[in-house]
Amino acid sequence: MLSEGVHDGAGGLVPGGERVLLSPRASLWCVVLAPLRWLVLLGVIAAGSVVAGAVLPAPLTLWPLALLCAVVAAGLVVYWWLWRACARYVLTEKRVLARTGVLRRLVVDVPLSAIRTSLVHSTLLERVLGLGTVGVSTAASGGGLDAAWRWVRGPDEVLGKIRRAGEGTGVIGERGGAKGGVGANDGGMSDRPRVIGLAGGIASGKSHVARLLGELGCLVLDSDRLAKDVLKREAVRDELVSWWGKGILTEDGRVDRAKVAEIVFKSAPERLRLEALVHPLVKRSRAEMVEAAREYGCRAAVIDAPLLFEAGVEKECDAVVFVDTPREERLERVKSKRGWSEEELDRRERAQMPLEEKRSRSGYVVNGSSRNEHLGAEVKRILEEVLNRGSRTADGSGVPKL
Repeated sequence: MLSEGVHDGAGGLVPGGERVLLSPRASLWCVVLAPLRWLVLLGVIAAGSVVAGAVLPAPLTLWPLALLCAVVAAGLVVYWWLWRACARYVLTEKRVLARTGVLRRLVVDVPLSAIRTSLVHSTLLERVLGLGTVGVSTAASGGGLDAAWRWVRGPDEVLGKIRRAGEGTGVIGERGGAKGGVGANDGGMSDRPRVIGLAGGIASGKSHVARLLGELGCLVLDSDRLAKDVLKREAVRDELVSWWGKGILTEDGRVDRAKVAEIVFKSAPERLRLEALVHPLVKRSRAEMVEAAREYGCRAAVIDAPLLFEAGVEKECDAVVFVDTPREERLERVKSKRGWSEEELDRRERAQMPLEEKRSRSGYVVNGSSRNEHLGAEVKRILEEVLNRGSRTADGSGVPKL
C-alpha cells in the first residue's frame, strides 16, 4: 500500500472520479512542533555559547558556534515549512491518502475496506493546541500505521469522518455482506466464502471445533482475540478509563481484562455500554478477515464468538453450529483451566442468552464432549453440507441437526 510518486487524478493525488470527503492540512504549528526538540537543544547550546563568549578570553570565544546554531535552527524551520507545504491528506469515498516528503515524495493509499484500526494520538502540547495525529492501519501493517495524518486540527472529528466513511463502504466494499447480513439467495454470493458461526456454553469446546474446521481449509476468526486487540487501542483504553478509572489498568498501562470482566458481569448496563463500544470495532475486523478468506481461497470463514447471538453476529453467518457439551464437563474445564467455581460459571452464564435458546436458534448441533469420538467426522459433514447447500441456517429452518 506504500508507493512513491503521485497518483493520477484530481490534484495529482486523488484517482479520477472519486469524490473528496475531507482534505485537512497539517497545522502551521507543525513548523515549530516538528523540530521542537532540536530547537530547544540548539537554543541551549547557543545560550551557553553566548555566556561563554562573554566570560572567556577572546581566543576561546564561542560566538561562531552560537551563530551556527541559529543558522541550523533556521534551516530546520524552513525544512518543516516546506514539508507542510508539500504534505496533503485526503479522504475520499473509497480510500485514505497521505502525501508527504520534500526531497523524496511518498504517497500512502489505504482502501477504506482494508482498514482494521483507526486512532488518534496527541501529546500534551498538541492537545493544548487542538492538534493530533490521525492514523489508520490494516491487517498487514504488523502493528504499525499504514497512513498517518500528522498535526491536523480537530483530530477526533477527523477520525469520526474516516470511520463514518468506512461504515458507508460496508467494510468489505461492493461485495457486501457484513453491513446488513448475507443470505443464501443474495446476489454475488459466488465470490464470497460461506460464513459459519459457532455458539455454545462457556467451555463447550467451540475453539476445538473451530480448529477442526481450520484443518479442513477454513479461515478461523477468533472474536475473542479480535476483542483483545480492540482493548489495546489507545482511544478505547482512554474511554474505558474515563468510565471506570485507572484501576482497570495493569502496571504497564494496558487494560486489565479480568477487572473489566468483573465490572461488566456484575452490571448489565455496564456490559451493554462496553459492547456498544467494542462490538462495532470487532465487526469491522471480522468483515475484513472474511474478505481475506475470499482472497486466499479458503473454503469458509468460521466465527468463533463467545456472544454470537447476544451481539447479533449470527446475522453475518450463513450457518450456525451449536456446540452442545454436558454441564458437568464444562464445569470441570473451567475449574481446571480457569480456576472458576461453580458459582462463577453460573453467574457468567446468567449474563448471557439461555443455552436452550441458543440451541434452538442454531442450524446444526454437535456434541462437544471430549468423549465424542465422531466429532471430527460430524464437523466435516456439516462443512460439506454448508458448502453444498449454502443456505442460511441461523434460524434453523430446513437444516438437519446432528
